[in-house]
Amino acid sequence: MKPSSSTLVSVVIPAYNGQETIHRAINSVLQQTYRNHEIIVVDDGSTDSTLHVLNSLGSQITLISQRNAGATSARNIGAEHANVAYIAFLDQDDWWTPKKLEIQVRALEADPSLGLVFGNLEAVERQEKSLRFMTIFPEHRHSPSLDDLLLLFPLYPSSATLRKDLFDTTGGFDTRFGSSGAYGDQDFHIRLRQLASFRFLDLRVGYYFWDELRPGRFHNFLVNLPIFAQKYWNSPLLVDSRGRFMRERFMRTCTNSMMYMLRRLLQHNGNIADSKLLFQANMYNLQLKEVFGASYLTMELMDSLNLKSMYEGKDVLKVQLSTLLYLYLCRRDLQRRFPEVFQGNLTRLADWAFGVARGVRLDKDYTTLAPFREYYETLTHDVPLIAISARRNSYLIGKGIQVFYRIMGPIDRMYPDGTLSGRLRRVATASLQTITEEGFRSFMAKVKQTLKQREFVQ
Repeated sequence: MKPSSSTLVSVVIPAYNGQETIHRAINSVLQQTYRNHEIIVVDDGSTDSTLHVLNSLGSQITLISQRNAGATSARNIGAEHANVAYIAFLDQDDWWTPKKLEIQVRALEADPSLGLVFGNLEAVERQEKSLRFMTIFPEHRHSPSLDDLLLLFPLYPSSATLRKDLFDTTGGFDTRFGSSGAYGDQDFHIRLRQLASFRFLDLRVGYYFWDELRPGRFHNFLVNLPIFAQKYWNSPLLVDSRGRFMRERFMRTCTNSMMYMLRRLLQHNGNIADSKLLFQANMYNLQLKEVFGASYLTMELMDSLNLKSMYEGKDVLKVQLSTLLYLYLCRRDLQRRFPEVFQGNLTRLADWAFGVARGVRLDKDYTTLAPFREYYETLTHDVPLIAISARRNSYLIGKGIQVFYRIMGPIDRMYPDGTLSGRLRRVATASLQTITEEGFRSFMAKVKQTLKQREFVQ
């Protein structure tokens, strides 16, 4: 079924300081095999030469300028100027394959019940070199339910085409999110999915600029996460009779997202956290605690730190201690093992850190803690170390652990977090850590307990 010749698609591109990439994005639209489209570019107060690039395109685009208000506002403004059947959003640093619009318009016209059709995007770096993975991993390559979207299903605006009348019904993007990719996309897609079903077409429809280290990215996600959590925690979507376990899964997903972003922020900072970074991490944790209330403590067994009790009149904490406490906020296992840290008792946590830094405890944060070995030793000088068996305390095992982490460094880069292989790598590392520290029988007992919990939740 060919798309109707009268069907017009508005391609809305928000632009902000995109002088290096905006022309590529627009060219990918001009090269579409589906020709009945218009291009609306909303310049969101660019301070570089983006406007000069856009003005050079003349009548090929409709250009709208506004003061800087964020991508959510820019998308809404562009959509308001579109009097068409369908809208397709395209980020300024992404670009499409030539048949993207043709394929998706055909699918929408063939099934009036569909509100949105989307495909997959190939991840690329700044020089257009492929990163050899797709933005939607195999386990998510299906048409999402409303529950899937509540649990942060990875649907990217640049991959989709949707009906304009449904966009108007939703009211567009929530401008409280500012940068729509930071949970604003999820919020919009949840509201749209309540009106109509979505369809995933397992095809590459474009290329996505994948850069987790772009300035402000982690900050945007961490600031917007409590907004997203607050918006849906007490909504009918999670509070109805079937939503008990969904509420637990929703809270766990939000908490995991926070800890993942905090971890990536630490890596971006050279695996060193100063007092300012620690206070920010504690603030984000406190905000989720305020959203989820008592459930955060009883189900997640997490809390914010009482940092005042650790300052003792000092202006700043030493970076060695700040880094250790930052790791504590990033790791659910440490919070469950050392709950007394919330009240300022650091004895056992420091003892654990010293064991890891010495190389006698296998742990994924060895490389982060090892440079601070002498400091953690001073924290535990008047307290005997937790008993460590001769097997783990031996020189050869300690050296073996250090070699293991030298090997794991390149492996971590080859199999990044977020990919399926990255998840398998993390499972293997965690399993080896548990077996080394607690023995095989304890490891198997934990596996059985985890499987039982998963069966209960699902």
